[in-house]
Amino acid sequence: MFGGQVLHVRLVALTLALTMVSLCQSASGKVRPVMSNREARKAATIILEATAPPGFSPTEFTVRISVGADGAVKHVSNSDSLPEPLFAAAAKTARQWRFPSVRDGGPGAVLHFVPNDGFQPQSLVVTTEMSTLKVTLDSESNRLSLGVCSEPELNFERIGWGKYDLQFDVPLHDVRLIRGKADVDYIVQIVKAIHGEDRVEFWFGPYAIDSTPDDEQYVESETFATRNVVIPPGLVRGSKGGVIGTDTWGRLPNGKMWRQIAVVGEGARYRDVSPEDAALFDQIINSACWSPTPEN
Repeated sequence: MFGGQVLHVRLVALTLALTMVSLCQSASGKVRPVMSNREARKAATIILEATAPPGFSPTEFTVRISVGADGAVKHVSNSDSLPEPLFAAAAKTARQWRFPSVRDGGPGAVLHFVPNDGFQPQSLVVTTEMSTLKVTLDSESNRLSLGVCSEPELNFERIGWGKYDLQFDVPLHDVRLIRGKADVDYIVQIVKAIHGEDRVEFWFGPYAIDSTPDDEQYVESETFATRNVVIPPGLVRGSKGGVIGTDTWGRLPNGKMWRQIAVVGEGARYRDVSPEDAALFDQIINSACWSPTPEN
């Protein structure tokens, strides 16, 4: 079963909203994935709402459900000791929700193991059939090394947030560069293929991009892999070198590709693009370099 999933139920219409709870992650142990409200509503195939029972005003409360491998709600518990009429209304509605079965790629959880320098990062999709996990981290066999930026080649344009920190080189004769406007703490630059709408986004700013892709990218993929992004000592002020980020990519069942690289809150990502455009976008991502901030 998918582990205890906490639902906030708002009465006017009963709104099922799952509270995010941290997963216990260990080399060996039971895993109880918990879904967020957005994830639950996106994953559900049947969503029903109910009205408040007679005599009760609109309010918000919590119940706990478990979802079986067939996608049906198997159990609803009264985790907040609600009055019986409220709980009965919530439970009746919750039991009519449906999710995809495990066979159909139903909701799951993804565990990320990001070790120190010298070991290969690893991500693992957890299914309802797993109760015990044994994870062995392999010695590092693949890495992306960032060096000091040199002068860009002819007909290439360098992008970043300003002239320093993470930078990429874009071949203007092969793609279309769409410059973004800076927000308070981030900016997004978009590169599109010459033909079609495939695109790769470059996110710059201290917290512009997550260190790992959304879990659904892993769950929906046929294959995926992760490697460390590393820097030499002294390249980034105050850093002794070593691991500074992660680079993750995968292939979907339709043959399309995805990738996300994150370096201290900045990076790039593309989703659901053709292998041909992925190869072009990969050339840009692999050009990543670091322009050190001048010392005062």
